Amino acid sequence: IAIVVILGAFFFMWKSNNADKERLAQAEITHQQKLELEKTQEISQNMLGEGVDPETVKKAVAVKLDKTNDPQPEQAQQLKDLINEWSDAVKVAGATSRIAVSQPVATMQEIKRKLSSAKYGGCIETTRLFYEDAMAKNIDGYLTFMLGKDHELKAMVLFHDYEKQIELAKSEQSKCSALNQQTN
Repeated sequence: IAIVVILGAFFFMWKSNNADKERLAQAEITHQQKLELEKTQEISQNMLGEGVDPETVKKAVAVKLDKTNDPQPEQAQQLKDLINEWSDAVKVAGATSRIAVSQPVATMQEIKRKLSSAKYGGCIETTRLFYEDAMAKNIDGYLTFMLGKDHELKAMVLFHDYEKQIELAKSEQSKCSALNQQTN
């Protein structure tokens, strides 16, 4: 009887230990999920701002959390070239009268389409996402501006949102070491 009682006690201790291990494993999983959620919220808070599309922030957070897709040097150069092309197009559009701004806007749309079709890795992708969002807002601003004086206020709001978004894009670009490296 004593042996049966001892075996029974060992059996219940073994069962209890297995249950404890399961609870600890589940607690660890829950803790990791909580940490990931907090990190996601922290990244989102840093990116959200006036005029910034929450969907773009959501995509950028997903890219930041994905550690498997590293940026490539040729991607960095391609994005830099598109950003420079965009900057030139914005200068031309800003110096063009309302009646003639349609051609510079068409050029801006073409650049945005090139940027939209590109997919990069890591911080280059998050930078691309914010530039794409900013470009769309600026193009919308010019298209609204082209409608005439009655639409100038709405266009100014869109241009203001563009400035906020381009600020965020440039900030993201400055944090991306792949985009800050000198290329030969």
